[in-house]
Amino acid sequence: MLLIARIFPFIIGDKVSEDDMHYKCFLMLLKILNIVMSPYIIHEVPPYLRVLIEEHHSLFVELYPNESFIPKLHYLIHYPKQIEEQRPIVRAWIMRYKGKLKYFKGVSGSGNFKNITYTLAKRHQKWLAYHLQTRSMFTPECTRGPILSTVSLSEDSDDIQSLIKQNIDVPDSDISSCTVVTLKWIMIMVSSTQIKIVTLLPMYQ
Repeated sequence: MLLIARIFPFIIGDKVSEDDMHYKCFLMLLKILNIVMSPYIIHEVPPYLRVLIEEHHSLFVELYPNESFIPKLHYLIHYPKQIEEQRPIVRAWIMRYKGKLKYFKGVSGSGNFKNITYTLAKRHQKWLAYHLQTRSMFTPECTRGPILSTVSLSEDSDDIQSLIKQNIDVPDSDISSCTVVTLKWIMIMVSSTQIKIVTLLPMYQ
């Protein structure tokens, strides 16, 4: 929902008049959202946010007189004061806790109400143990693609050895015990490179 709200102006921006008050009300709400979700806040922002919220609420009442304020719109009034006292309130965001609670809500419908806390704890520990045993919790730092070619430097490969000496600080004794592997692609953390990659790997007998 947050992503849709942020890209929505790019989708309909060229189709809406700049004088459209409904669109203006949405853009004001988007400005408020960007400030509230910002991890860094300067001292001048809370007073500006207070005025922005007041203008948005006034325009909302004017445009939608038959609609009532939902609690989340009312809570916006208190955000400037909270930012002044506690700094960025995005650091108090509970979205991750709500995501964790979703699992327990599903388990709570199991039908065992004798000791619901014990049931939830036991089911969660089993779920966690299953995931710890079946896969790694962390993404590998380096993922290699298919191997296109392999060349052992112990063979007749003077041109490759000279190229390695020019670009990599490797002792001559270590070069001869290495293997040059050409990969189709390689992914380091989250960055992926699709062009042919040449890596230098130790060769074990």
